[in-house]
Amino acid sequence: MTLAVSAERATHADYEKTRAEYALAGDRLAAVQALLGASNTGRVRWQLASENGPVEVIAEPEGLKLSPKNPGEGLSALNARLQVKDEAHLTSALAALASDNSAEAIEAADDSALWRLCARTFLSPHGTAASVARAPTAAPRPGPINWRLGQLWRLRLTDADGRTEDTVIRFTGAPGHPIAVAERQFTHSGPMGERCDFAA
Repeated sequence: MTLAVSAERATHADYEKTRAEYALAGDRLAAVQALLGASNTGRVRWQLASENGPVEVIAEPEGLKLSPKNPGEGLSALNARLQVKDEAHLTSALAALASDNSAEAIEAADDSALWRLCARTFLSPHGTAASVARAPTAAPRPGPINWRLGQLWRLRLTDADGRTEDTVIRFTGAPGHPIAVAERQFTHSGPMGERCDFAA
């Protein structure tokens, strides 16, 4: 009886995870449409009114971030902000990312909880910025259609239950297929809410 109940619960959990993945993938399309109709060039945060309840969207242009391989002086400014525990280890860990620039590798470069949560807001393998200075996160500002051709953006969508789809997308400029997904993670990251905007 116990095994049967455990199997039933596992099946239900798998079903709920799959359902949430499909729902957030659909919400991603709505988020992309909002970005195409927005004039923002920096980090954007807003809520979608999804069929399954509110969904928080955070969108970040990858090109405006530091490169993990060559963060320069920008890394020093991050150490205090993200409560880095071992600066020497962090520097060597980032230097060793030549063969692995994955999200997991960047997040694992330091044991600080804040680093693991927010490092990818400031660093990206696609980043070319020399510093982390930027304007505060804003809501989408309506503007003419902007296809953002060739741009890479990180999209983080979190539902009311804390389930999160974290993707890196490339804008293609094609009206029928405006993005291609370059990277995708699905996690249970906790409640909605801004925790990585240090610019304000």
